[in-house]
Amino acid sequence: MWQGWVFVNQDSNAPTLGEWFGPALDEMEELEGESLRVVSTHSQTIACNWKVTAEAFLEVYHFRHIHGRGAGGSETLLDSRGATMGLLPNGCSRMITPYSASGAAATGMSDWSDWRHTVTPGFVDIAAVNDMFRCTSSAYSLFPNLITPVGAEGFPFLVFWPLDIKTTRLDWIFYAPKDWDGDETPERWRRRIANFNLIMEEDRRNMEPMQRSLESPGSTGIPINYQERRIWHLHEQIDRTIGIDEIPGHLRVAQLLEPYVERAAAPAALR
Repeated sequence: MWQGWVFVNQDSNAPTLGEWFGPALDEMEELEGESLRVVSTHSQTIACNWKVTAEAFLEVYHFRHIHGRGAGGSETLLDSRGATMGLLPNGCSRMITPYSASGAAATGMSDWSDWRHTVTPGFVDIAAVNDMFRCTSSAYSLFPNLITPVGAEGFPFLVFWPLDIKTTRLDWIFYAPKDWDGDETPERWRRRIANFNLIMEEDRRNMEPMQRSLESPGSTGIPINYQERRIWHLHEQIDRTIGIDEIPGHLRVAQLLEPYVERAAAPAALR
């Protein structure tokens, strides 16, 4: 258990959560999980391999083309050009993406670097959350199958379950400080969840064609770059978990990224 969440591992010889997730849990400690409650839960079956489904949330430069709804369909709240990819031990990772000019303006910031202690009117604030989490899009991946875009007023856990080689069940569960009585979700949260669900639907519509493209005889491989190194990092850990010697040579992922793995949590002053 960690901060009220229960993690299940069928390996009786597995390391502790702290040993496995290490710096990721240290950096997420300020989310104060034990004080949060479930706001909503959603589940969707996607006609796509679970790894490919997860990969869609491990990079951000698709955002402009898949989620753009402004002038010419290209205006988004995030600027993928500034995304920073952090590799953490055991296949975990971090992605920090600055706001675009319009995204900064929408939050009252003068530009992407104008970090401030923002609080959205009507929402309960997790006071311990640092200003970087408030003024960027900050997301963590916990190997093997949990990704979370964290925030100061609540956030979802995205959990990826392989049903078969071409099908994934994707669950997302919103957690937040609860300041209302009863089970009825307040209007402000219904609007926020509806907007997030729209983003998830846009991602789903992108994933299923991706699966078909990968199955095409014309697909012989995809070059990836710094923006996608979290994907390579994930696949390196999948191979290590299976056992590299158990994988045919032509299917292995080259173990390249160990020199770039951060072994300690970023100092609080930098977060």
